[in-house]
Amino acid sequence: MLWLTMVSAWAAEPADPTQAILKSLTARYGPVDVVRGTFTQTTKSAYGDEVQQGSLVLKRPGRIRWDSGPDGKQIVCDGSTLWYYDPSEKQVVRMKDVGEQAASTYAVLQSMDKLGELFDVKLISGDVAHGFEISLTPKAGQDAQFKKLVVDVDAKGMLHEIKVTDPFDTLTTIDFKDLKLGGTVPDSTFTFQVPAGVAVVDGN
Repeated sequence: MLWLTMVSAWAAEPADPTQAILKSLTARYGPVDVVRGTFTQTTKSAYGDEVQQGSLVLKRPGRIRWDSGPDGKQIVCDGSTLWYYDPSEKQVVRMKDVGEQAASTYAVLQSMDKLGELFDVKLISGDVAHGFEISLTPKAGQDAQFKKLVVDVDAKGMLHEIKVTDPFDTLTTIDFKDLKLGGTVPDSTFTFQVPAGVAVVDGN
C-alpha cells in the first residue's frame, strides 16, 4: 500500500511548466527567420525617463533594423557591423564584429526558440494556455549584459513585452505590437548608408 501511495503521488505531481513553455516557444519561433512589428520603448534611469516609438525588422542570423521616430534614431546591423545613428548628434557609432551579441534585447529576439540553451529560465507567472512571464539569467560562464531580463508572452505565443535592467539599474521596457512572423526581407534592408556630413565614431 505504501508503494502504491508513493507511485500515485509521483504520477499526480504536475510536469515542469517551464519545459512546456520552452517547447511552445521552440515550435512557434523555430521555423521563423524574420520578425517585423512596431514598438514603444520606455527607459527609466537616473537621468530621467525617455520614450521612443518606431518599427523593427529582424532577420536571422544577426540582422537588425530598429527605426525610432520622430527623432530619426536608427540601429542597423548586417550580421557583423552594427550602426547606431542619432541625427541630433550628427554622428553614427560603428561597432564591428558584433553579430547576434549586439545587445541582450536583440539576442533574445533572435533566439526566442533557444532561450533554454542560452539562459536559465524561471517561470514568474502564467502558463502556455493563457500567456506567461519568465525571467532569464545568463548561464554560468556567459558574459552578462544585463542584471535582470523579463519576457512577457501572450496566449497566442507572441512576444508582448521585454523588461531589461542593466548593470546601472536603468530599466528599459519594450512593448511590441503588430508582430508578424515569417515572410521575406531583402538583405539591403540591413545596409546602413552614412548620411553626408555625419561623422563616424568607432564604438569598439
